[in-house]
Amino acid sequence: MGDRGTHDGGWNGSSLLERDDELGLFDEALRSAQDGVGAAVLVEGEAGIGRTALLAQLRSRGTEVLHARASPLEREFSFAVARQLFEARLLAASDDERDALLAGQARLAAPLFEADAMSAPSGTEYELLQGLHRLCANVAGEGPLLVAIDDLQWADGPSLRFAHYLLSRLEELPVLVALARCTGEPAAQPELLAAIAAAPVTHVVRPQPLTVAAVATLAARIEPGDRTADADPDTCHRMTGGNPSLLRALLDERAAGDGAAPADAGPRAVALDVMPRLERCAPDAIGLARAVAVLRPAAHLRHAAALAGLDEPAALRSAGALADYRVLRFDGTWSFVHPIVRNAVYESVSTADRARAHAHAAELLAADDAAVEQVAWHLARTAPACDAGTVQTLRQAAADALADGRPADAAAYLRRALDEQVDVDRAGALEQLGRAEIRLSQPARAAERLTAALDEIDDQGRRADVGLDLGRALVMSGRCREAVAVLGGLIGELREAGRDARRLEAELTVALPVDGRDRTPVTGCAAQERALAADDDAATRVLLANEAFEAAVAGGDARRAARLARRALEGGVLLEAEGSESLHPYRAAWTLALCDELDEADEALRVAASGARLRGSRLGMAAAACFASAVLARRGRLADADASAERALAVAREGWRAGMPLAAAFRTAVLVERDELADAEELAEACGVAQAIPGSAGARLVRYERGRLRVAQGRLEEGLEDLLRAADALPARNVPGTRVGAWHAEVAATLGRLERPDEAQDVAREGLERARTFGAPSAIGAALRALGLVECRAGAPKLLEEAVTALRRTPARLELARALVELGADLRRRNRRSVARRELRAGLELAGRC
Repeated sequence: MGDRGTHDGGWNGSSLLERDDELGLFDEALRSAQDGVGAAVLVEGEAGIGRTALLAQLRSRGTEVLHARASPLEREFSFAVARQLFEARLLAASDDERDALLAGQARLAAPLFEADAMSAPSGTEYELLQGLHRLCANVAGEGPLLVAIDDLQWADGPSLRFAHYLLSRLEELPVLVALARCTGEPAAQPELLAAIAAAPVTHVVRPQPLTVAAVATLAARIEPGDRTADADPDTCHRMTGGNPSLLRALLDERAAGDGAAPADAGPRAVALDVMPRLERCAPDAIGLARAVAVLRPAAHLRHAAALAGLDEPAALRSAGALADYRVLRFDGTWSFVHPIVRNAVYESVSTADRARAHAHAAELLAADDAAVEQVAWHLARTAPACDAGTVQTLRQAAADALADGRPADAAAYLRRALDEQVDVDRAGALEQLGRAEIRLSQPARAAERLTAALDEIDDQGRRADVGLDLGRALVMSGRCREAVAVLGGLIGELREAGRDARRLEAELTVALPVDGRDRTPVTGCAAQERALAADDDAATRVLLANEAFEAAVAGGDARRAARLARRALEGGVLLEAEGSESLHPYRAAWTLALCDELDEADEALRVAASGARLRGSRLGMAAAACFASAVLARRGRLADADASAERALAVAREGWRAGMPLAAAFRTAVLVERDELADAEELAEACGVAQAIPGSAGARLVRYERGRLRVAQGRLEEGLEDLLRAADALPARNVPGTRVGAWHAEVAATLGRLERPDEAQDVAREGLERARTFGAPSAIGAALRALGLVECRAGAPKLLEEAVTALRRTPARLELARALVELGADLRRRNRRSVARRELRAGLELAGRC
């Protein structure tokens, strides 16, 4: 939301915390209805979020109100909610008023309000809808009208159809329709609810949980005297999730207590109120409630009864009593109305008893042929018993969770399986766990698991598979030299046995800490020749991707590099075999971007991000976002590029150390372009240079971007030093990850500003030569612009014009904007003001859009 203050104006002095946006929208909708143009507001949210309170504020506004509240007990009765809306108004009316309200087509709805209407009203449903609509219009004829329906999710189908019918004809009526729906409750007619929410006149409002600041304010209001400090806002917020209803219940309980409970008592604070209520509820209520709490999130009565030691009739009586007390609810299975209540009941059981209860629950569910994961959920909460069956169930559940894109659940099952200390393929469990933790962006932990697994495995093929993941985890956690040692050793094993080592060799090219210089460990793999071989397996695709990237970085032939990248990505074989956590697909996609094939790069990254989401891979989604940031920046979409890089950085901060400098470099570049230099400097130092592995490609890239930043800050000598060091000892003087000639352009411009024109022109000419050899139009255009900036002779305008011409054929919008502005500035200096204004205006407009 926007301003999260307290709204008082226009609401008769009452207030709700942090609901300014919602109440402001209500104000606008009411004014619209008062002006004769109908409007609708749908308030959606979880139980206790304040939907009813918001509707109550609206009802207190002074406008005539028709109000109804749906109930699950009435959803089988046709037009039950519609009857609620109008019954009171019609009963209070005199005979003449009733006749006036039911005049015209409204008479079609009259059967709904007759004495036997609950049976089967006469007339077709469409006639009844017409009648209700006209009845609503007749009521509104006396003045603006509010039609309010709470708990819409429980409404009967005909009433929902009436609501939708009314919304589609609302603009002609002075009516505000205010609806509230609990999103946590199953709806009987979800398609109708969706249609109501999607209606053109409907404004959907979703109140958010209260912040810690609001919790503190409520605590100050509710707590008596000097006991406010007992209601620690952070603890209360954590216990209730900011749910206003639960928060008020918790604070009321604390205010009514003796203040002796510690601030971090957790669910026990609610238990002080809940447990006595359960004791008064029914003789066996506590036992049944504890059983349902163990069987979360919902329990079949037979399971809860067996766990509580009750027969089913006794369990049903207790469950009914708990439902009457709003502790439990029934929707095919039994569950708690509020999670905090469930937590209170669950925590009232001792740790040992809970473990035994979960073991019993696992037995019950297994005997009932429940899904493996249901059984595993309980087994994960039992005490270790050296049971091979437990390990088998947990590992099967973990495999299912991984296949379903839930690596966090898989990791929890596998950690518990390893606690059993059973000698049943322990290496396999460690291997599974390591792969799950890679997806979770916990590469350091994954490396520990995979190292332990590798130590226990003798089979060479399996060792190669585990070693591949281990090398990847080590690289991700920034331990490239260890990765080189592991991968090099396994490559030696495979070669000695005469087995194919290509996938490990390709992974080794990524693991090398000094990209483009120290390639000794892979001189024997003949990557280029194998990449161009006729084989079309996953290993070949990996080699193709890396050869494509190396070709682009070296500034060879852009067409050839793009062709190799396309072959690597073709058919999705590479991504399927390597997974979204592997750098290989991203190297191929980035190659396409460097070769000006941005549409293809976008598509490759979109597919990778989609695959990562399906796998539940935080690391994969971060990698896709990281490289997407660079592509977006090349298109000139700087705001989107910034957001994408920040998403990648958020995951990198959790443990993806190798990705940190890369994402930091890409975001630093964006911040420099947006002239946010202070933020760029902080980011480059904290997340870039400080996190980069010395000598790595990431270190070179972040130093290059820091050099550009320092130049932008006017620190020319420091900036030049960074730029020179970024390309130190690189034969092509092309920093990995940057466009061919980009380094030359930046160095030439800096030398020009330092009044070293001869050096500047030499560097710029070299950059243009390399760009022409590479052949990508954006590289050529940028190099022409760079040379035009430092060229002292009369040929500068021609160079800048050629740059503009070349860049117009590319998607590099920001680079084109630069060239247009520089061309305009040069023309103005040469007193060609009319043409100069045209080019300057075009360049500045394009830069503004970027």
